[in-house]
Amino acid sequence: MPSSSTPRSIYATKEMRENLLSYDPRERLWYKMGEKATQPVYTDPYRTTEGAVGITCTMPYYDNDGLAGVVGIGCNIADVYRQVADGVIGETGFNVVMNSEGKIIFSTDMEYISLELGKMICGNLMIQTLHKRRGAW
Repeated sequence: MPSSSTPRSIYATKEMRENLLSYDPRERLWYKMGEKATQPVYTDPYRTTEGAVGITCTMPYYDNDGLAGVVGIGCNIADVYRQVADGVIGETGFNVVMNSEGKIIFSTDMEYISLELGKMICGNLMIQTLHKRRGAW
């Protein structure tokens, strides 16, 4: 049972309602990727409108007339990283997540993490600290 301090409804502000009226998902990269896909595909990491770093899994869906639309599920990349980090095998194993070109986006071994993504997520100072802790520098 939710606590009495848990919000039960979220009311959109006037600004949020206006943004929704002008929002056209067909203009978004994830939608365009999904239209062309034959299986689920992932975007590269991007900065969300809220300022977090996210990725989106997207794919088309069809009805009797053909392409009916595209579905996408966005995830905070920090949540994805935690799931990947929890799956490390053994004491010396590590996991990586790569994009469609084979570039490592992030890894549980800091030696392989994409510095561009690390800076996007944490800022330069945090990445330097993580690398120093792991002995990468």
